[in-house]
Amino acid sequence: MSFVKRIAALLLGALLLGAAGQAWALDEERTGTPYGEIVYLRPSLAELQGAVDALEEALDRNESLDELERLLDKISTAYDEFDTMYTLADIENCRDLGDTYWQRELAWYGDNSGTVQQLLDEAHSACAQSARSGELEQDYFWPGFSEEYGGDSESLYTDELIALMQEESRLLSEYRALLADATVNLGSGEVNYRQAAASLEGDALLRAEELYHSKYHEPFAGLYLSLLRVRQQQAGALGYAGYADMAYDYTYERDYTAAQADAYLRSIREELVPVYRTVMARDPYADVYYDLVDEDTLLEFLGTVAAAIGGTAQEACDFMLRYRLYDISPGSGKADLSFQVYLSAYDEPYVFMNPYGDSEDILTLCHEFGHFTDAYCNHSALESTDLAEVYSQASEYLSLCALSDVLPGEELENLLRLKLLDTLELYVQQGAWAAFESAVYAADPDTLNSDALKALSLRVCQDYGLCADGQEDDYATLWMDVPHLFEQPLYIISYPVSNDLALQVYALECEQQGQGKTQYLEMLERFDESSGEVIFGITELIDRYGFESPFADGHAAKTARLLAEALVGAS
Repeated sequence: MSFVKRIAALLLGALLLGAAGQAWALDEERTGTPYGEIVYLRPSLAELQGAVDALEEALDRNESLDELERLLDKISTAYDEFDTMYTLADIENCRDLGDTYWQRELAWYGDNSGTVQQLLDEAHSACAQSARSGELEQDYFWPGFSEEYGGDSESLYTDELIALMQEESRLLSEYRALLADATVNLGSGEVNYRQAAASLEGDALLRAEELYHSKYHEPFAGLYLSLLRVRQQQAGALGYAGYADMAYDYTYERDYTAAQADAYLRSIREELVPVYRTVMARDPYADVYYDLVDEDTLLEFLGTVAAAIGGTAQEACDFMLRYRLYDISPGSGKADLSFQVYLSAYDEPYVFMNPYGDSEDILTLCHEFGHFTDAYCNHSALESTDLAEVYSQASEYLSLCALSDVLPGEELENLLRLKLLDTLELYVQQGAWAAFESAVYAADPDTLNSDALKALSLRVCQDYGLCADGQEDDYATLWMDVPHLFEQPLYIISYPVSNDLALQVYALECEQQGQGKTQYLEMLERFDESSGEVIFGITELIDRYGFESPFADGHAAKTARLLAEALVGAS
């Protein structure tokens, strides 16, 4: 039995799968703007302040509902413009981390984002506390708006919180600048580390990494601990006991708790780490190869995947290509990141990717395209982070099926093996860094220093099977290479949690061709017209479609058995 067919058989027996619902298509025309035609212009905060003042005056005069809504539209447009220009600055900064212009622009938005949010809250409160609140809630806002912003409610964005947000922004700018400017001496003077590492391999690369970690661990630790303290203070300003509570409830709007996540991480350590150790001991990458894949070929593969999934995915791909809403070109100065963002003023998503130039890029682009499709379909509607990652990771798995008629059998099996190894490593590696974060945010910041971070990094790497004997020094400083720890704290847990559901979608497709992609398209439409319900979180998704919860007793053991049978037998 071939590797592909054996994996399909294993999936059918290993995962519990439920019924599907009904799909809903986009019901409005989409007008796109090519990314290259978008003009960057730093927005005027004075104009936004003037619009809010005008709204408050109009409310005092008891102006007509049409006039109030016109002023609210003006405020909304100004807010979207700020958000979009902020996003553009972030994209351009990531395109060249060393460009000082975009460093300054990005820092300006970080300094002023809290003020903009405060102005928006001021406008909402003025509406909710006015005589027209009921009419505005019915015609313009959402059910419960008046209760949320009315009465004695005060803006969450106090001067104290804004100052803390500005400090966080300053520290993140310092972090990105340090990434861009870091140098090492490889024997002939100081050279830019990122640029040098891109051209090195083998022992020379390992030596450069050792020099980099040795030289910069203290600076990165100092920045990280400063960010930790600022974020804990933000949580206090918002009335939370700690930043973990704030992140789960406020930042990511998760519908499961930090305690559930910690229990889930323990199940990964108990069930999946032994499999990981066994697989890694067999040198599983010895037979994996990486074909060269250029940008044009990568886009051709994406087009094939989108066409195979069909529906909204095909629409989204056509839209993305037509308006060139992507950057997947290599660049020595680019951030080592891949992400999707939303240009709200233009109502269009955008994909950023720093490719390796090989077959692994196929999976990375399909991942970000999953985010793109979700944002395209739902107009970047608010959702939990975990829900977004279900769509992106399911897109990766479905690509394996979609490419079966394009890639030769050997190449398809190689890509599938690579993805399943990536899946196992996702659980273990992301589980380790999620455990690292959980421990950091549970600690008293005053008890932490660079040595404590080294000890914690080494401990989680050992607990999760990442660290072999004799590698202690390497893994004690490895945490500093994880951008999410700095830029998106407590995000990492979303990867393994959401992957469980994505894997179940893949199992459906393996069971019957078309079944998984149909389920995927149905899941993308998070609004159910028949019931009026909107899915906001991963638990709601599980309940609607009958998936097995990642938090269910025995689920991690089931996943471990699946990966063990697939990968140990294949090595």
